Amino acid sequence: MEKQIGAVISTLIFTFVIVSCNENNATCGKVILSTPIAYNDFIVDRQNEIIQKMVKLNKLYAEGTNKEISWHYKELIACTDSNLNKIKILTPYENDSTLKLKALNLIAYYSKIFHNEYKEVVDIFLEGYSPSDAEMDRIYNIIQDVKKNETELNTQLTQAQLAFAKKHGFEFSNDTGLNPPDVNELKETTESQ
Repeated sequence: MEKQIGAVISTLIFTFVIVSCNENNATCGKVILSTPIAYNDFIVDRQNEIIQKMVKLNKLYAEGTNKEISWHYKELIACTDSNLNKIKILTPYENDSTLKLKALNLIAYYSKIFHNEYKEVVDIFLEGYSPSDAEMDRIYNIIQDVKKNETELNTQLTQAQLAFAKKHGFEFSNDTGLNPPDVNELKETTESQ
């Protein structure tokens, strides 16, 4: 009986030690993020994946077929929704959810606009004719609104990343080489059609 009680106590102590050692770790499903850099990089990778799909779709407006545009638009939606779900299930790092919440705000915004406003833009391109002045104005206004809101949310995320990096003693650079499409670039693409 004493051996059984001792074994139970040992198991509880061992479990407590293991849990205590892992309390800094964050997880996303089965992925364990054991350092603040890994946590930050995980979030950055989610955003970069979406931006890469967005850039590809915007290039296709000028040089792609309707089939390619439609397929890449669906890929953008799937990628965004998948990454949104990953950020949703991501646990906070050291009980600090600020960085996660700022990333969630930005990626949720991407998801919203890709399902709504971007769908309008894609539909206009897929019509197969030169957009009317009213349609061009609508596209331009959508892009301006999106850019303004995205810039604000991206700034909030960058500030959270800088604070997170400072708190955990590493250097953060926001230069990924990936930039969301420029409003004027898309406007020029639509005007050349």
